Amino acid sequence: MLELKESGKFDGENGSGLRKGYQKELERILDLKLPGHSLKEKPHIESCCKLLKKQYHAIYDARNSGETSGFGWDDEKKCVTADIDVWSAYLKTHPDNSFMRNRSFPYYDKLAIIWGQDRATGKNAEAPVDMLENIIREENLDEENEASNGEEDVEPRRDQPIRDNSQGEGSSKKTHRKRRRSTDSLVSCLERITEKLTEGFEKSNEQMAKVAESIIAPNQKESENRQKLDEELCKLTFLTQAERIRAGIKLVNNPNYLEYFFTLKDADKEEYLKQI
Repeated sequence: MLELKESGKFDGENGSGLRKGYQKELERILDLKLPGHSLKEKPHIESCCKLLKKQYHAIYDARNSGETSGFGWDDEKKCVTADIDVWSAYLKTHPDNSFMRNRSFPYYDKLAIIWGQDRATGKNAEAPVDMLENIIREENLDEENEASNGEEDVEPRRDQPIRDNSQGEGSSKKTHRKRRRSTDSLVSCLERITEKLTEGFEKSNEQMAKVAESIIAPNQKESENRQKLDEELCKLTFLTQAERIRAGIKLVNNPNYLEYFFTLKDADKEEYLKQI
């Protein structure tokens, strides 16, 4: 899915999600990479994609929604963290989301690239066209209020004679003021739209930087662990050369095993290597 997203061929509208037909393309890719597999677009790939999307949105909302609080994120274990009381209260209203508790979600950062825009541009987002319409509506309302106030201010007294030439001058001045207000309103609209778009781009850049960092950091750590692995295994004197090589192959082929290995004390590593 990430390959399809990054290729741009199946990128969703406004960068959100994936375009219709991507599940059929996934089936085609699997045919090429895993000949003889029995996975089909329906029901296998479709149900799997729905489950991943549902789980990603549930985790994202728990971490970022204003309706929930007390949740954290363990970036090393890739799992949601919270106190027992927080979990108990949350699961009462979200019983279907019990999968999040005490469970790692290693593909969260990659799924954020695919579906993150769905949540980043939620129901409260305002499109530029809507923004322009709202601003113009506000400006027109201000003009109507000003016109109403102006008419009250220039109303002549009953005992004051009205001169014909003053009507022409007043009409000309009023037209000039209206044109000037229209120009000022347009400039104001453009300035406010530019300001709002700039804010949106800055927030988007910040989100993309966080996503990039969350992808690069784990890969960098895994690379460092690979480089240090042989040195660490050589410290374990209870291993023969053949055992050390076999252990190295297992750890390198499983990033989770490798990561956990470096969290253990030397005294526990022997038993751990026996278990795997």
